[in-house]
Amino acid sequence: MIASKFIYLVPNFDDEGEWDDHDWIEYPGRIVAGVLSEILQGLGYKVEAVDSEGPKGWEFSFWDQGVQLWMRVGAIEDFLIVLGAPGWLDIFGRKKKVFTRMIERLAAALAADARFGNIRWYTKQQMDAGEWEEGSMSGRDEPPA
Repeated sequence: MIASKFIYLVPNFDDEGEWDDHDWIEYPGRIVAGVLSEILQGLGYKVEAVDSEGPKGWEFSFWDQGVQLWMRVGAIEDFLIVLGAPGWLDIFGRKKKVFTRMIERLAAALAADARFGNIRWYTKQQMDAGEWEEGSMSGRDEPPA
């Protein structure tokens, strides 16, 4: 990934998945992923359909200025949102600029959307250090630089 950010958030609606006493029929997160997809579409992004990745969660790709971006939604503690710009080569920094702009726009949209609360942003370094764990207040209300 050229760039990545992580969000923990709590939806103000149910998205508990479906369990049949033995196994998951549908993992939690589909509804949250669908709402986030709609928010991104409203911001003008071209968004693919949300797909199940089984226990990993729900994911989809979306595009801005010809740059592919990616989101995965998983039910870990609250809901973990992973955002990325796939690929390893970004010679002129275009992907990173598009990604940074998307993060800024998504942060503003989430902050204004009453369907979500307790939104916490994390860097990869914070996630790797375990700063996301329940009870940790290290996440920020705004995306880290």
